[in-house]
Parts: sequence; structure tokens; C-alpha cells
Amino acid sequence: AMAALSATIGLLARTADAASGFTFFVLFLPYPSSAFVPVETMPSWMHGFAENQPATPIIESIRGFLLDQPVGNSPWIALAWCAGFLLIALTVSGPLFRKRTQ
Repeated sequence: AMAALSATIGLLARTADAASGFTFFVLFLPYPSSAFVPVETMPSWMHGFAENQPATPIIESIRGFLLDQPVGNSPWIALAWCAGFLLIALTVSGPLFRKRTQ
């Protein structure tokens, strides 16, 4: 899903530098998530974003599977985020690719 989204961003960007700017956004996502600290220990104004962004359910799922802990519905939420990204990227990148290659 991230590869398809990156390809779409690459098709939208006019230069390679503009396309590489997308990596900053992707690299920033794990920081306000549960990757490093529990969401409950974050400032209250950050809870909403940290709990409802794509990195948190992915991280919670992987952590739960690796530590043999209950994962709840995190894997389904993670799959929904990935499927949504993939669907958007494929829908947008098809026409962009055809336009760029004509």
C-alpha cells in the first residue's frame, strides 16, 4: 500500500525532490503513535491523533502478535488503513500514469 501511495506521489510531483518530500510525512507518522510510548502517557491534546492514525493499529498488531498478547481489532483496523491507501493510490495512479506516458 505504501509503495503504491509512493508511486502515486511520484507521479503527482514535478521533480524528484518534491517526491522525496513525501518521505518526511511517512517518517513522521510513528512518532505520535504508540510505537515508542503508550498513548495514555502522551499529552491529552495528542490522544485523538495518536489513537486514530494508520501507524498505531499496525504497530499494536505487530507488537501483539510478536509478544503473543491479545490484539483485539487492531489487525482489522490496520488492514482497513492499508486497503484504503491502496485503493486510493491505485485509483489515482492509473489515470496519472496513462497521462504521463502518452
